[in-house]
Amino acid sequence: MTTPSNSAVPQGPPSEEEEDHDLLTYGVAEDRLREEILLEKSRLSAAERSGDDTTISQERVAALEAAFKRHREARDSAFNEKQFFGDQFEAGREAP
Repeated sequence: MTTPSNSAVPQGPPSEEEEDHDLLTYGVAEDRLREEILLEKSRLSAAERSGDDTTISQERVAALEAAFKRHREARDSAFNEKQFFGDQFEAGREAP
């Protein structure tokens, strides 16, 4: 974490962890969900081969796939600025 600007400690550039707080684009979020689904399916396969309980992994795969579907639907739907930001929104102007 970066120290406050009024601190006697010299400021350094933000760490990679701090820079990762930006909003994700739909493409990046989709990629991360897809990777996590593949990883969890791999864990599920390994658990099935070893005879371990697969209930939690199956539920996680289902939840991740549902999240991926919701994400896709949100990405593909028309974005309504007034609905999202409120009635005070006008294209090209920021809300007060």
